[in-house]
Amino acid sequence: MKRKCRLDKFFDRTGSSDYRLIEQVVEAAIPRHPDWAIRISREQAESIMNQGKSPHYHQAGRWLEKARAAYRAAGRQTEWQTYLGELIARQRRKYSLVPMLEALRR
Repeated sequence: MKRKCRLDKFFDRTGSSDYRLIEQVVEAAIPRHPDWAIRISREQAESIMNQGKSPHYHQAGRWLEKARAAYRAAGRQTEWQTYLGELIARQRRKYSLVPMLEALRR
């Protein structure tokens, strides 16, 4: 079983309802804990996208921007591009979402 880091414990205590606080912690974690920031950012974005919450797709886009920054901080740009390509393929029928995802290729 994987041991939880302090950031996971914080996230468990905070819950996923305090988005602003979680967002600030993720941003601060990117340089020193990019793997954690990637995981949390992806979870937040995918939750919004998978539920089809189109009014909130812009928030999913913000989470994915954080994920992209964390992938870059970790030197894993190729992995980011692969993930993004798979995400675009999975979400291709969500016409208001796809342009946001395509913009993240840059």
